[in-house]
Amino acid sequence: MLSFFVPDLKTEEGRKQREKNWRNIMQQEFDLIYVGDFDYLAIEKMSVFERRYFYELLAKTKEREKEQREEQRKRVRGQRSSGGKRTGKRGKSFRSRI
Repeated sequence: MLSFFVPDLKTEEGRKQREKNWRNIMQQEFDLIYVGDFDYLAIEKMSVFERRYFYELLAKTKEREKEQREEQRKRVRGQRSSGGKRTGKRGKSFRSRI
C-alpha cells in the first residue's frame, strides 16, 4: 500500500512530483544558507518542520524588510516633491537652465 503523500514513482507524474518536491527542499536549504546565514550541516540535521518554520520566518522577515524599504522610498519621494523647485543663482529653476 502506497502512502497518499509519497508519489508513485512508476508513473511519469509521480516522478515529476518527486523531482518538484526535491527542488523545493533544495531551494529552501539554499535560501537558508545564502540569505539566512545557516550552516549546511545544521540544516541537514533539522527536522522537516524546523526547516520549514525557519524558511517561512525568513520569508516573512524579508517581505517586511521589502515593505519597509518601499515605505521609506515613498517618504523620500514625498519629501522631494513637496520641497518645491530648486532654483539657481538667477532664480530660474534648475531644470530650465540645462
